[in-house]
Amino acid sequence: DMSSLWPVDERNAGADVLNGIALGTDHVLITGKLWDRMYKVDFPNWPTLFASSSKDGVALDNGDEAKDLLAIVSVEEGASEEGEQLQAASTDTFSVIEQVDHDASSFTQGLSYGYDNDGKLCIYETTGLWGKSKVRRIDPDTFAVIKSVDIDSAYFGEGSTFYTDADGNRRLIEITWKKQTGFVYDADTLEQLREFSYTTTAPGHEGWGITYDASAQEFI
Repeated sequence: DMSSLWPVDERNAGADVLNGIALGTDHVLITGKLWDRMYKVDFPNWPTLFASSSKDGVALDNGDEAKDLLAIVSVEEGASEEGEQLQAASTDTFSVIEQVDHDASSFTQGLSYGYDNDGKLCIYETTGLWGKSKVRRIDPDTFAVIKSVDIDSAYFGEGSTFYTDADGNRRLIEITWKKQTGFVYDADTLEQLREFSYTTTAPGHEGWGITYDASAQEFI
């Protein structure tokens, strides 16, 4: 329960729900739609939360690759054993390590840690809203926007995640809300490299969130 992180009655006018989560090596980076801040948060009751995170906050190794770019899978209803254990854990034991600035105009939909082509750690953010959706690379030290690219106004940007492809190239994958269309970007330049189609849960087949499971080499 993260409702006490930034209580609704204390938020700025226009600030919406929590909607961006990136796993670091020793913290979780959290923000929300139209939030003017990000939080670095720790969960002491979840000692294995960061166990799979590699150097500098990316939960995959550069040697890992996606078997199939279109392997976007839906999660069946019903908790796994691990999920049930997490639900049973205490929900009021998180601690804020640091609060940092965030662009309050960003309708955050996707957030992840990754590397640019020089191997420098970056934060990747994708935002939504028709005609205002962006793909961004953010400096993890200053939290300044390094690069920002607008996506076509025909698309409402949604979730995204960093990954490494079969050739060892660093990439960012993004899905969109209602068009069943996704994009792959160069992680350094944010140049759009390819477009693909996908389906999710019927009847709307909307795109919301996406992450990469390195152990199974699947997008979820």
